[in-house]
Amino acid sequence: MEQVLLARARGLAEAGVLAQAEEGAEWAVTGQAQGQEGLVSALHAEKKSNIKEEHPVII
Repeated sequence: MEQVLLARARGLAEAGVLAQAEEGAEWAVTGQAQGQEGLVSALHAEKKSNIKEEHPVII
């Protein structure tokens, strides 16, 4: 009986570790996607800035 309980506890612990690992991987992917979006936004802003410098608007 004790071995069965230990086996169940071990199985639950392993399942918990796997769930945490999967959640961590999801967070990593989400963070990477957000980082890429930020990089794209920064590149667009830089491009707009360069265009304004090359072609200033005269009022």
